[in-house]
Amino acid sequence: MPNVTKRLVDSLEPQEKDYVIWDDKIKGFGIKVTPKGRKVYIFKYRNKANVQHKPAIGKHGNITCEQAREIAQKWSFSISQDNDPMVERHKAKESPKMQEICDRFLKEHSEVKKKPTSIAMDNILIEKFIKPKIGNLKVAVVTKNDIAELHSSMKDTPIQANRTVGLLSKIFNLAETWGFRPEFSNPTRGIQKYPEKSRERFLDTKEVNTLLDVLAKAEKNESESKHVIALFKLLLLTGARLREIKDAKWEWVDIKNKKLILPDSKTGKRVIQLSDSAIKVLKKIPIKKNNPYLIVGEVEGQHLINARKPWIRICKAAKLENVRIHDLRHTYAAMCIESGLSLYSTGKLLGHSRARTTDRYAHLAEDPLRLAAEQVGKKFKGIK
Repeated sequence: MPNVTKRLVDSLEPQEKDYVIWDDKIKGFGIKVTPKGRKVYIFKYRNKANVQHKPAIGKHGNITCEQAREIAQKWSFSISQDNDPMVERHKAKESPKMQEICDRFLKEHSEVKKKPTSIAMDNILIEKFIKPKIGNLKVAVVTKNDIAELHSSMKDTPIQANRTVGLLSKIFNLAETWGFRPEFSNPTRGIQKYPEKSRERFLDTKEVNTLLDVLAKAEKNESESKHVIALFKLLLLTGARLREIKDAKWEWVDIKNKKLILPDSKTGKRVIQLSDSAIKVLKKIPIKKNNPYLIVGEVEGQHLINARKPWIRICKAAKLENVRIHDLRHTYAAMCIESGLSLYSTGKLLGHSRARTTDRYAHLAEDPLRLAAEQVGKKFKGIK
């Protein structure tokens, strides 16, 4: 028996009667050709009651040969698990669309188990990428090819593409739990993600000094608010994440013990150590009445919403290129390492929950270690 491929299917000619070419790799998968030249992918199997079925998968042209093979493989696996593809097909007709499953996922999973930033990201990926592409498909009939096409359409934004597939993986796992797909049928399995290059941008000493000069000038001529200036200074002086400072409240500040105690950060409860310089910045921040936040915004009682626009203006004035706000955190980490701190201590200051997250800075530790080795070597200068 031949392997059913597009080339083979295209070459088949009609005969006086229906005939079927069976695939030699997927048992039961074949292409039926009618006297009128109609070509239909079919799948032959017997259920647990030993009743034979020969359902149509789809008409050639309406679906591709690759899509038909994928469905046949899924049905073959389903049969091996004592399921009946005909029963599952009936369920599929009754199954909800992807957009409904996504909404349920947000309500019953994201909003219950995730932090606000993660919920917001899930919403963006679902509304911007998932729903427009596969939102109208029934969840039970989404194939690996559908996911591959979605992933490929996002190749210009590889990180977002990978995050979207990761999110879909969780959504389909829950769809199985909710009974809308067979077990182990997750169509995201095997999708090869795009390589992700970790972006590292550290400000050198000269750039840091230039940035501080620009912030000082902006404060003096009041071109930026004191709260915005304090935000950028605190990010540089603490290595905190943007949201950790932006969302921080005065009640969390312990000036006496030089700590900012966050009840719920990205990695849970976290204590940010405050240097004398950071304390100095905090003491200069104007406290707004009836506003609990360190960094207040234009809306009464709320924190600053958009820090990106003032950051762009500051970078332009400082002639800093390709610098994100998050790079202030990288800069703080680099300065920790260059000051001789261990990766472990640096990770603790940054609030990393896993040591491997700090490993990206390992190469920065080479110079201090080399200098330390030289210092020790000088103790043994008599060795020849």
